[in-house]
Amino acid sequence: MRLFARLGVGPVASRDYATWQAFFVANLPEDRDLWARYHALIVMHCKHLCRKRSPKCGECTLAARCLFARSERTP
Repeated sequence: MRLFARLGVGPVASRDYATWQAFFVANLPEDRDLWARYHALIVMHCKHLCRKRSPKCGECTLAARCLFARSERTP
């Protein structure tokens, strides 16, 4: 949720997990292995770069497309 909300993609106004889950189900093919890979990559990205309290926007390859990184809120 955090990564995609910061990117400005998906139901950004919602903090409801079910809403986000429905968004992904509607936009990804039904492929269990693909979902597992996406999930693992998202978790790793957020663990190392798009962190809650101290995001590393300067090191992120998505920063140019990220609303959060382009805002004044970033360190």
